[in-house]
Amino acid sequence: MKYIIFYNECLRSKLIYYNFIRKNYKNIKCVIEIPINKTNNKFFLIKKGIFNNNAYSFIFYQLFQTIFYNLFSIIFSSNIRSICKKFNISFKKIDKFPDKNKIKNIVKNYSEKDIIFISTTYILKHKDLMIKNLILNLHEADPRIYRGSAIYYRLANDKKKYMKTVIMEPNSEIDGGRVVASSNKKLIKNLSVFKILLMGYSTQSKLLEKISNTNIKKKYPKIKSRGSSVIYSFPSRKLEIELKKKKIKTISLKDYLFIVYLSIIRDISKLYSKINVYLNK
Repeated sequence: MKYIIFYNECLRSKLIYYNFIRKNYKNIKCVIEIPINKTNNKFFLIKKGIFNNNAYSFIFYQLFQTIFYNLFSIIFSSNIRSICKKFNISFKKIDKFPDKNKIKNIVKNYSEKDIIFISTTYILKHKDLMIKNLILNLHEADPRIYRGSAIYYRLANDKKKYMKTVIMEPNSEIDGGRVVASSNKKLIKNLSVFKILLMGYSTQSKLLEKISNTNIKKKYPKIKSRGSSVIYSFPSRKLEIELKKKKIKTISLKDYLFIVYLSIIRDISKLYSKINVYLNK
């Protein structure tokens, strides 16, 4: 199988795709960076968070995993663009998610059999999904229970004992569609929001390895949503206060420093081993 990857340059993408790119670089036709939002303004999520009374820890997390990550990963050549250069993978940066004709122009030796991964802030529309390629994205929880943004806050607040992540063939609904691969359950009892987040990203990275051994056929537009009817937005300040009352940690100063540390790591094996050590502390 051959792959095309669309991503936002942020820590989340690095933790999810770094190992997959290393192991499958011969089968990746192109890696394409698109902006985090349509305004191409890195402060967009932060401004929106402040004015919509979102959780402070979530706002600062977005600051660190986008702006600070981009700063340090460029300085240390430790971002996805750098790993693509290392493995001689075609890399493109464009202003918005392209239509079918644009993809054909961007990707050398493009084929309708190529699998497209897109796990970004861009919400896929019906016209995007109608392309003949199989499109897959990743979700940090079971969509039958949790749909929407920053689910790790909900998992912590609900005191869930386990979590699992999935790879989905999306439909035009948020986190709708069919699940094509699920991770094993991971114990998250008594973990902080940040450690649940790290667990999710690490699990998604491992889950991607299943795709190369799985024969998946495109079913959209026939697939319908089997997910929860509840769609969560960004975590609110109210939710953050609830977590504090329950004595559940969100993201500490030490965690923010660890984000910076993960941003500068170039060695892929070291990246994931450091995450495992941090999760077990």
